[in-house]
Amino acid sequence: MDAIIVINTSPGHLNCTCYHGHTRSHLKYSNRNLIFRSKGPPRSPCRTLCRSSALRVEEDLTPADGEVVPIVSPRLTSSSSAFSDLRAFVAGATGGTGRAIVQRLVAENIPVRALVRDTGKAAGVLPLNVELIKGDVYQFSTLQQALGDCNVVLVATGSRPALDPFGPFNIDYQGTANLVEVARRAGVNKFVLVSSIGADEPFFPLNLLFGVLFWKKRGEEALQRSGLQYTIVRPGGLTDTPRQGQAPGGIIMEGPNTFGLPPKKSPGSILRSQVADICVDSLVLPEAANKVVEVITAPQEPNRTRFRHTLLDVNMPSV
Repeated sequence: MDAIIVINTSPGHLNCTCYHGHTRSHLKYSNRNLIFRSKGPPRSPCRTLCRSSALRVEEDLTPADGEVVPIVSPRLTSSSSAFSDLRAFVAGATGGTGRAIVQRLVAENIPVRALVRDTGKAAGVLPLNVELIKGDVYQFSTLQQALGDCNVVLVATGSRPALDPFGPFNIDYQGTANLVEVARRAGVNKFVLVSSIGADEPFFPLNLLFGVLFWKKRGEEALQRSGLQYTIVRPGGLTDTPRQGQAPGGIIMEGPNTFGLPPKKSPGSILRSQVADICVDSLVLPEAANKVVEVITAPQEPNRTRFRHTLLDVNMPSV
């Protein structure tokens, strides 16, 4: 892992290439924080290795345009204090977005407890060092013990209304409300909820599936009224990989009720790995506190996240 080469390729940016040959781009911010994003496949084989404690990244110390001194990232090494005190509880960990969140947490060396209904299935799709806790979000009695000593909660649950008409109520609302109450009693530091674009619109097409977005919105409200510090992330259509022949689009982040049916902006799509990055970043960014953000990607956007800067412009929602 010593074969890490870092070069200053453009104003405010760094690229590093690991010994596997994967290139990662690092974006410098004027607030002296450094956020890195993958320029290769979102789930490259060396994702965890390249972000592990063995990773050594060197900077050439040449200021980019407009800089006075180089910006040092607290997240380039595992000795960073940004994530060091976090113990994460993840609900919905075996779903596509939940798995991406768990992988990012593990990459940041954050201990993870995953709430799962089937430990055998979960063991086959989650990293070996994730603690598996059997339980159901709509069975309140299973949740208090499951939370343990975790101090942050990330929820990426989702119902399948085509298979279970009661799923939107049981999972998207009641299950979320149960997790919120358990987290409130435990006094967790942060609660991150993955919801969906369209949650503010009763006539959004997804509501034809037994009101799935209606109940997601009720789950959001339960969190907003709890007194917990939260971030609600509303992604557009979720995908695992970019469309054939296309690179991952850059993230567009807006406040609530921005995307939806006309005359609102058209909802787009976003990679699950990008949603996971936003969720985990929000655990340590003060600007993410008590915000609802809607996120999509667009090919014309730079392949980077302006999460901190955009959050400053996102107004707090009213409940």
